[in-house]
Amino acid sequence: MNSTLKDLFIYLYDLSPLELDLLFILIRNKKSTTLEELAKKVDRDKSTVFRSAKVSRFRNL
Repeated sequence: MNSTLKDLFIYLYDLSPLELDLLFILIRNKKSTTLEELAKKVDRDKSTVFRSAKVSRFRNL
């Protein structure tokens, strides 16, 4: 995906770049993914990934 399209998703859905990366990782996976696996794929700390996923889940309610 090119950067312009990523920027559009970030703007439209009010996502951080990390939240967008997590979203696409979860969409691509056909099976459930643990927090540890997600943290390793985005090369971030587990707590950072957890907070990012938690915030993005409730932001648009």
